[in-house]
Amino acid sequence: MPDDTTEKAGRPGWSSLVLGVVAVIFLFVPIIGDVVTPPAGLTSIVLGFIGLGRIERGTAVNTKQTLTGIGLGAAAVLIWFVFFAVTL
Repeated sequence: MPDDTTEKAGRPGWSSLVLGVVAVIFLFVPIIGDVVTPPAGLTSIVLGFIGLGRIERGTAVNTKQTLTGIGLGAAAVLIWFVFFAVTL
């Protein structure tokens, strides 16, 4: 069982996952999604890379959640950008 410091070190990875899910959900909400998706997706990516750094140092162990958060955040931002470019 991970100790308390490992749980705290894994928070950026979990936050990345949560923000990635939020970004994907709000991607399909018409007006609010245009405001929520880009910052949530970009923050998800940044926190994911912070989490990956902690995983490489050995202080965190939530690799799957961190990589999923990065993927969801990147996909949400990419799809948002395509939607935005098409509607111009």
